Order: sequence, then C-alpha cells, then structure tokens
Amino acid sequence: MVQTEHRTNRLPDISSPIHITRIYGEALILLNESKMFLLDDRSKVCHRTDLQLSLIIIAESNRLVSRLSHIMAWALAQKALASGECHPEQMNPGLYSLPIETDFRLLKCPEYHLMPKALLALLDRSQRLYLQVVRVDERMRHSLSLAET
Repeated sequence: MVQTEHRTNRLPDISSPIHITRIYGEALILLNESKMFLLDDRSKVCHRTDLQLSLIIIAESNRLVSRLSHIMAWALAQKALASGECHPEQMNPGLYSLPIETDFRLLKCPEYHLMPKALLALLDRSQRLYLQVVRVDERMRHSLSLAET
C-alpha cells in the first residue's frame, strides 16, 4: 500500500509567539539603529541645513520613533498574552491596537532629496514592519472573533 503525502495550503501561523518574538526583535533593532541616527547623524545634518529641512528631519524622526514605540508596545502586549501574564479578557479591544496610520508619505518639500539616506531607510523599514504588524493584528482579531462565535 502506497502512502501519498498530503499537503495543505495552510498559511503559517503569523500570530505564533515565535513570529511575535521576531517582530519584537526587528523593532528593537530598528529602535537601536534609530537611536544611533538620532544621536549622531541627525544633529550633524540639522546643523548644516536650513531651518525648513531641519524641521522636516526632526518631524520625520519623531514619527519614526513613535511608529516603533507603537510596534514595541503591541509586541510586548502580545508576548504577555502568549506567556499567560494576562488574559484576553484583560485586554481592552482598542488598548493595544495600533493606531491606523494611513499616510506614510514624507512631508512634501523641495529638499526631499537632501534628507539623510539613513533616515529614509529607517522610515521605509519601519513602515514595512508596521504594515506587517497591522496585518498580523487584524488576523489575530479575526481569529478571536471567530472563536467567540
């Protein structure tokens, strides 16, 4: 009797503790790289540029740190749930949800091409991670709502 291999088209469990740990780790790496940019590069660049570009660099740096902080808070809440430190009932439905960030475009300015490449790269990487977390969060909430019915 020949056994055939049965393959399923199941998606990987992106809400697993391992995946959440990867998201947390990537966000932590991005936070550390952002810290290095903020400590070293941003002040040097801002001192050499005009006021408008300096303000844009500062605003985008703040948006970067805010986005990464939201991701870290979300990941820590998910890790607490996975480890049993808190129960789903304790999680207010909107308390650890990511704010919906719909506008990822940088502020429009003629000096866009003068912005530090390091900052642009960090913004791009954080945007991709943010969108990944939004998809994971939506999928997890959908799974919870199906389990409750």
